[in-house]
Amino acid sequence: MLAWANPMQAFHVFGDGRRKSRVVKAADPSRTRLTIRQVADELQCSEKTVWRWIKAGDLVAQRAGKGWRIHRNAIEGFLAKQQQVRKSRGRQVQRRPRRLRAV
Repeated sequence: MLAWANPMQAFHVFGDGRRKSRVVKAADPSRTRLTIRQVADELQCSEKTVWRWIKAGDLVAQRAGKGWRIHRNAIEGFLAKQQQVRKSRGRQVQRRPRRLRAV
């Protein structure tokens, strides 16, 4: 049986009452993995949109059991890339007008 004394330390209680403690490392926020629903909630979009980004190859996801998980680093990279695309669109060169056809 695993019992928690505090969030950073866990100990195992044996049948005869002995305890063996071990330190549990705190989860690194950059290495946390989120579900599709959690990503959709965080980015304020639909799950369908997140699936489109994954299928297009814009957002990297990994299969974990029956579900899919996305690393927080992948989300941050995706957002940075989207921001660069938006900035570059603002600087587009003005297009030349199409040729007119004589009728």
